[in-house]
Amino acid sequence: MSRRNGPRRAAARLGLLAAALAGAAHAQMSNVTVPPERSEPIRERSWQAMTSLFVDYDSNIGLTEEDAPPPYEYEGGLRAGLRASGSWRLLESDRLEAGVGGFFTQTTTQGDSYADEYDLTTLNPRAYAAWKLAIGERPARIRLDYGYRRDWLEGDDFERRHASRISARLALSERFEAGIHYGVDLKEFDASGFHSLDARRDAEHHRSGAQLLWLTEDRRTELAFGYEFLRNLAEARDFDFEGHGVSGRLRTRLPVRVPLGLDVLASYTDADYVHYPTSPQREARTQLYRFGLTLPLAPRVVVETSYAYLHVGADQARFRTKRHLVGGALSYHF
Repeated sequence: MSRRNGPRRAAARLGLLAAALAGAAHAQMSNVTVPPERSEPIRERSWQAMTSLFVDYDSNIGLTEEDAPPPYEYEGGLRAGLRASGSWRLLESDRLEAGVGGFFTQTTTQGDSYADEYDLTTLNPRAYAAWKLAIGERPARIRLDYGYRRDWLEGDDFERRHASRISARLALSERFEAGIHYGVDLKEFDASGFHSLDARRDAEHHRSGAQLLWLTEDRRTELAFGYEFLRNLAEARDFDFEGHGVSGRLRTRLPVRVPLGLDVLASYTDADYVHYPTSPQREARTQLYRFGLTLPLAPRVVVETSYAYLHVGADQARFRTKRHLVGGALSYHF
């Protein structure tokens, strides 16, 4: 087995999408429950846009199994990239709101001989519609979201995804908000070459869950807790799984002389691969911890630094892995 093919095969045995994790400090990690952000107050301007330059150190580019034998052990590398996102509110009334948006990401990875195989290009247009109402005297919101995501690795086809989601949120009081959601992603992989083993992962991915958010009186601190049930129905039964996830997130402005923001996330997901042909049965116990600091340098310029740790536990060594991400970003808000 060549040095080039070893990491790919190890990552494939893990059944984890390393490509989806590229730039993980700037995108959602697979199979991780994250509380949704609180709805921001509607601004007078109908559109928002942001662009960001980022760089991070990734200790495990290919998300290779832990303690893999030489020469297949995982290796680290530097990733740099550009991310741009925006939204445009097309409709706004007392009862209805609708709009479009999306984001674009391009990364380049420098490391050993296979690092460039994880250069990621992502295009993700989205649309939404929301109905605003009152339950009792409390404001509530029901929202529909749809997004189409296309990923390329090193310029080659990798994945198409159609994501739909319905959610509802209710202000229980001045300090508490509660929400529920259900979403389904239709994933189609057309990977080839270095990533061809991932082409077997076509699936319907279902998520349903609930959230609770607490806000301080001055709105400068929020604490969120979430729960999700996950179900993956794959064309290849080896990739079917069911799981439960819990998470917590704290966002606040620190009591220091500069406007320093703190963002702390912790999540845990336990997924059982119900048809995987191993004994003991395959199980993925995924922990994610992230710590971030943000500082405005000017009214429209923000700098961020972050550290994240991902650990996947399992009964069998070939399904275990871990990753450290240390990163920084400079963003401009238009």
